[in-house]
Amino acid sequence: MKSDGIPIRSGVRRPGAEQLILLSLVSFAATVIITRLFLELTGYPQIGNSELHIAHVLWGGLLLFVAALIPLLFLNQWAFTSSAILSGIGVGLFIDEVGKFITQSNDYFYPPAAPIIYGFFLLTVLFYFQIRKEKKITPRIRLYHALHGMAEVLDNDLDADEKKTLLSDLKTVAQTKQEPELAHLADELLKFLESEQVRVVERKLNFWIHFRDRILAFLEDFFTQRITRIALVILLGILSLTSTIEVISLLIYRFYTNFQFPLPLFLTIGEISPQYNINWFLLRVGLQAALGILSLAALILIFIGKEQRGLFWAQVSMILGLTGLNLIVFYIDQFSAVISTLYQFVIVLLISSYRKRFLVKPATNRPLMKMEKANPG
Repeated sequence: MKSDGIPIRSGVRRPGAEQLILLSLVSFAATVIITRLFLELTGYPQIGNSELHIAHVLWGGLLLFVAALIPLLFLNQWAFTSSAILSGIGVGLFIDEVGKFITQSNDYFYPPAAPIIYGFFLLTVLFYFQIRKEKKITPRIRLYHALHGMAEVLDNDLDADEKKTLLSDLKTVAQTKQEPELAHLADELLKFLESEQVRVVERKLNFWIHFRDRILAFLEDFFTQRITRIALVILLGILSLTSTIEVISLLIYRFYTNFQFPLPLFLTIGEISPQYNINWFLLRVGLQAALGILSLAALILIFIGKEQRGLFWAQVSMILGLTGLNLIVFYIDQFSAVISTLYQFVIVLLISSYRKRFLVKPATNRPLMKMEKANPG
């Protein structure tokens, strides 16, 4: 609000928006994977007859429409949660058939389809990480958040923690000198919230919420700085080793066609097939080799205590794998890179968690070998 009365049009991010985006993102990825897996296991069945074919893109469009209607009709928090889940499922069902949209022959298995789906997923992940960044919270934004939280009062569902958050936001706005109108409104809301008219409920956690909180607390306690470093070293070591084996296997099976040994579990016939241009094959091998080398360098740096540099090169290797290598693998052999992609995302999450938890404050950068000696057993 401004003293000159000019309306303010700048957007205000919804509290918890990043959780809703993450929920939609997970729903999207899970839908594509489950849909492809189901169709593969069942032999690609079709709903329809000799004239009609009810493709799952139609169900995706229907769910997207429902997801758009719910927040238009309802203001409750459950409406936004439902919209996030349904929109993710709808987009997953829709984009899974992208091969049919971009080809004259309606080719579901068109090779670029998988990289397009994966690329769209990566862009969504990038968007999610962007909105996770903390931004300056003005009194106007804080009051927006407080008014959003007041919905719990209307639903008789305000618990002690929610009330504490509301009181903190309103007290901060009430003390502002730059915008007295907002301060006055916050002060009046504060008086109401502190009155006996406001009912505070005792929050009873259901089984799943309690189970989730227990798991998160266990992970928080278990993954100490030392354990997390060891986990990163092991995961990067496995990635480096498998990348080396994959590079050697790719070259042998491509150029020595009489080689009789079975394929490694993480390779498929499509990845070594000579039907693809040699330049694409060599690019794929080069990126795989670079991923292995960078992962090895990162784990060595982390192992000897040079964490900042090690995490940097680990992040570079993950970016290389997620944005370059996997796109080529998805193109050559559709969806064969799903497992390796999930593995790399686990490493990304560990890197992000390690930086947030242990590198914000000065941390002990002793090599793992010395830490082992200092903490026997």
